[in-house]
Amino acid sequence: MRISLLLILAASPVALAEQCDCQKIIGQCSGAIDFVKGYGSKPSYGAEIVVHSSEKICSKVEYYVDGTPYQTVLVNKSQEPESLFGTSPITQKSVTYRSCQVCARVDTNKGAADGRDRSQISGVNDFEGTWTGSGRNSLGFSQTYTVKITSIGANRYQIDQVQKAFMSTTNSSGTGSSSGKTLPYQIHDGAVDCTMTLKSSNTASRVCNGYGTSNEAALTKQ
Repeated sequence: MRISLLLILAASPVALAEQCDCQKIIGQCSGAIDFVKGYGSKPSYGAEIVVHSSEKICSKVEYYVDGTPYQTVLVNKSQEPESLFGTSPITQKSVTYRSCQVCARVDTNKGAADGRDRSQISGVNDFEGTWTGSGRNSLGFSQTYTVKITSIGANRYQIDQVQKAFMSTTNSSGTGSSSGKTLPYQIHDGAVDCTMTLKSSNTASRVCNGYGTSNEAALTKQ
């Protein structure tokens, strides 16, 4: 069973000057997952959890949702509320804590003097985050989107998205590898090809093609 997961990551003002590079683990911490509540009915379910870490600067908490691994990166905070979405009921037994690791800190201003783009600096990732927006498909129907992008390795990402149209909601997940300002990925077991292109640090366009139709959306990072 695959559950689409929407993680909401927020950065404090202090974190704007200093981010976390969780590809470089420098220690261990203590973590926990608090299950707050589950809700919903067929075919859409959800749940609220709170992710905890004993580290207050940079840490990564890993956990499972019905056997599927996920992670939350906490920047200058020791806890973070998260929202889970899926097509099956999500209960307290669905969420299992795995580990907590301390991440290296990265100065996001480093490299500015020598003209390097932020996306070229290790540990700084313009794709990662929660994006929302709207658009239309090739049939002319309007749709809204929430796209959560999580780093899972060097230039590799997991994409979890929620698409809402008239009287319907679709959850889908996929993975992809970025090249510069472009992130191609596939969803629905490879049946749909999508490409996300950064327009600025907090705006992007996304195009998906599959099942005989295409859809475009303008997205903004939250």
